[in-house]
Parts: sequence; structure tokens; C-alpha cells
Amino acid sequence: MNRLTPALLLAGLLSLAFSSPVLAGVCDDVTWGQATGPVALGLLEGGLGEGHRACGRSEAGVGAGGMLVVDLPNFYGRLSADMRLRGSFAVTDRLELFGRFEFFRFDYLITPLSASAIGIGHTNLGANVRLLHQDRVALSLHGQVVLPTAVPLYSGVHPLAMDFGLAGQFRLHSKIAMHADLGLIHSVGLGAGPAQPRVGGTATVGAEFRATSRVAVVTDLHASFGYTAPVDMVATALALRVSDGKRFGFDFGATIPLAGRERAAVRLDFLWTVRLGAITPAVPTAKPGSPATEPPAGD
Repeated sequence: MNRLTPALLLAGLLSLAFSSPVLAGVCDDVTWGQATGPVALGLLEGGLGEGHRACGRSEAGVGAGGMLVVDLPNFYGRLSADMRLRGSFAVTDRLELFGRFEFFRFDYLITPLSASAIGIGHTNLGANVRLLHQDRVALSLHGQVVLPTAVPLYSGVHPLAMDFGLAGQFRLHSKIAMHADLGLIHSVGLGAGPAQPRVGGTATVGAEFRATSRVAVVTDLHASFGYTAPVDMVATALALRVSDGKRFGFDFGATIPLAGRERAAVRLDFLWTVRLGAITPAVPTAKPGSPATEPPAGD
């Protein structure tokens, strides 16, 4: 293959994305508060390498979660919990800026010499650029920086991390959507200690089943390679998404590693979000004297 082919292909996608008008497409299937895209429950610090949705939106939310790590052969255990603020802003139909801040973080190490830490956690800043938006497919490029603001967790060396990926959203049916994400992750230590630069790859694929416009179930398979081991992790994630059919959304999710070097037993998360800006409710307000009807999801 000619070495210029990937560059020409990328240039063509960018030209198409920013010069053509935005038409109704797969990203318009859910215009209310219900979440879309992968289950955002990363096992790496600061959510590094999480799959991102291809469809940008403006929303604000608060989340809480925790993770349990058990390694009996090495007499090691870890319990962590965090609370975080997160938000995104759709600057245009194609550009989304997003961020996350862990305003509370608790870690407890279960070892022969136990230790605990309480304080603030990591801070994330990122952007998502939609390249393609059609009736059945949307593609976007996204990237984020994970800032080492979790001061209680580190001593001497503070890791600065970033990821970059390509996300896709695919409509199979009015009630079934698939998503995928391919990415690169990188971190380097800042401070007096060793930098220990690391580079790895991630892959996420999953499906979303919308039982109604208020309830959806999401299942994902997530993998990470080359960051700390040839196979860092292969994990499955499951989430229940509930919405009021208007601005509010609620996510209940779990991620369980199946294989790889990752020693975590499970991660559980809850996320509450509110959609900002103009919306099209899933359940329109009924006119006086007439019952409200609920259209099929995706219409």
C-alpha cells in the first residue's frame, strides 16, 4: 500500500466532515438525556483509555464508583472509591469538549503494611471531533489528557497520561445500536524519579439494546495491550441506562476483568447526568384531552 494512502484518506474524511452540512443521522437517535456509546468504566487511573462515544453532546453530571483489587498469592488487596464531576459541551455539531474531576478519592491498601489515602483525584480534559455522520454510522476522533492532580496517591513521581482514539456508532435497528473504539494510551512520570514512559493500545466493542426510550441495556468487551504487559486486560462491562425521557439520565454499571495482568476483581459505578441545551423529548407532552404516546426509540 502506498504510504500516502492513510494520509490522503484522513484528509478526505476531514474535508468531508468540515465542508459538508450536518444532516440527520445516527447521532439523532437519542436527543434526550439517555446516555449512548460505550460503558465508561475504565480500570486504569483517571479513566485512561476508556471508550468514548462518537456522538458529542452538552451535558453535566456527577458520578460515584469504586474498585476492588484482590491478589491473594502476593498478599495484596486494594479498595478505592471516588466521586467526580463531569461535563461536556458541544461547541458545534462536530466539536465536543469534555472534562472530569475527581473531587473525592479514597484508597486503602490491604498489605502486611497497610496504608490509606484521602484527597482529590485525577483531572481529565479532552475533545471529540466528529468526522462522519450518516443515517447508520458516525465516526469521530477523540483525545484527552489525564492530569496528575491526585496528589495523595503519588510521591516523587506524578504520571501525566493521555489517550487518542477513533470511535464509531452504528445503527442496526431502531432499538439496537453498536459502538466501537480503537485507541492509543501513553503516560510518563514527572518529577525527581524515573520517567518510565509507557505506550499501549485499547479496543472496545459493544451493543446497546433500547427496550424503550426510557430503558436501555449496554454490554461491552474491552481490551488493553502493551501498556504494562502483552495483555493488560480483557474485561466485560454491563450497564443499565434509565432516563425520564427528557433531560435526565442514570447509569448503573459494572466492569469485570476476564484475563490479562489486571488484578482488579470488579469496578462498580453510578452516574447521573442532565442534558443541556435544546432537546427533543422521547415522550412528547400530551395535548389537553389526548393521551401521550411514546414513539419507538430511534424515530
